[in-house]
Amino acid sequence: MCGRYSLTTTIDQLLPRLKGPLTEGLVEHYAPRPQVRPGEPVLIQRQEHGRLAVALTLWGLVPEWSKDPLALRRPINARSETVGEKPFFRGAWRHRRCLLPADGFYEWQKKADGTKQPWLFRRRDHAPFWLGGLWDRWIGPDGGELET
Repeated sequence: MCGRYSLTTTIDQLLPRLKGPLTEGLVEHYAPRPQVRPGEPVLIQRQEHGRLAVALTLWGLVPEWSKDPLALRRPINARSETVGEKPFFRGAWRHRRCLLPADGFYEWQKKADGTKQPWLFRRRDHAPFWLGGLWDRWIGPDGGELET
């Protein structure tokens, strides 16, 4: 997945495309954004225990087997060629895939002066589309949960 994307579509426009129940408080906490950055909440459509659901999770994967979510790097990308082989992604790849609605994504181009310039790619009609992703749920010793 790209390093940043946009989701400027309102929740009212997204609701007809989202399937399954929404997690509590999702509508109140959802905010359209021209740039969604790693570490921020992201809207996902997932299937869990055979049922579709919609949730907000944090961008940056923390595997369920992690002892300390703060000690690990939190990758934002997985290579399609190796995602099924890497221990970090393997469990999520097999059991916890998701879709993320987006209406644009950014790619960075290096300029002649060495700086990088973002380019926004979107559909001509600016309609939302889906990006593929992985999600996981880390449960701490105190029972607290972190979904990423």
